[in-house]
Amino acid sequence: MQLVGNDIVAYKHSRCINKWEDQHFLNKILQPEELRLLNLQKNKDAYLWMLWTLKEAAYKLSCFLGNKNKFHALDYIVTCEQNITDDDVKNVHTYPFYITDDTNQIASIIKYKEKVFYGKTIITSQFIHSSVFNHQTSENLYCAVSAHDHINKNDFSNEVRQFTIATLTKQNIAINNIEKTHDGMPFIVHNEQQKFISLSHDQQFVSFAYIP
Repeated sequence: MQLVGNDIVAYKHSRCINKWEDQHFLNKILQPEELRLLNLQKNKDAYLWMLWTLKEAAYKLSCFLGNKNKFHALDYIVTCEQNITDDDVKNVHTYPFYITDDTNQIASIIKYKEKVFYGKTIITSQFIHSSVFNHQTSENLYCAVSAHDHINKNDFSNEVRQFTIATLTKQNIAINNIEKTHDGMPFIVHNEQQKFISLSHDQQFVSFAYIP
């Protein structure tokens, strides 16, 4: 069964800028090899938050696969030797922005214990979005990002759910609600089956990823 986890970070927010200089933070989330690759980067802000989104997305995927542990970033080891430059930063002006599996994205591998996951990341001038899969190839991926000028920051959960339902409905996947399992994992009912769906939000951005 194909599953996907996703995560988004508004990495141009003040709390994210130059975070790669915070050694205490880096030691809590990066393994030595990840730190070595970060130090080689031209765009360290983008590379650091790419690693973070991949780890968060991989954690969500692992939960769909039965992981009951809390998130510890050091448990998820990312391998991505690509040097991030300005050429990798894309401009996005229209929302919702649809991300498909054939989009020109940055590939990575994420290891969690004995499991191997496969990551794809898009870096824009405003946000970084990663999707992580349990199979190397993904089919029928539905993934999109929206930006809100006046997002209700007290109700991110409702914002991302409304966006997801509206977007999937436009893709002829009619759903009435997004529910949660007793473990807190979001799912929808599609074709009379319970299907996991990955949701994310940060600052003005909301996103989802779903494989029917």
